Amino acid sequence: MPLSPSKIKRLRQQTGKTQTEAGRDIHVSMRTWQGWEAPAGTMNHRVMPEMAIELFCIKNKIKYPP
Repeated sequence: MPLSPSKIKRLRQQTGKTQTEAGRDIHVSMRTWQGWEAPAGTMNHRVMPEMAIELFCIKNKIKYPP
């Protein structure tokens, strides 16, 4: 189930990480992470893949699915 950009941002902020640090956790660039947090309908918006959500949760000890 895809997460909304605001939910992705809340998950990241819950860990106290920057976009760069969160991206490093799951081996993506800060720009990729920014695309996931970009508002839906904007040119930069991207949908975060389920595997990336799961990996971020595992590495940050967040219950999956969030």
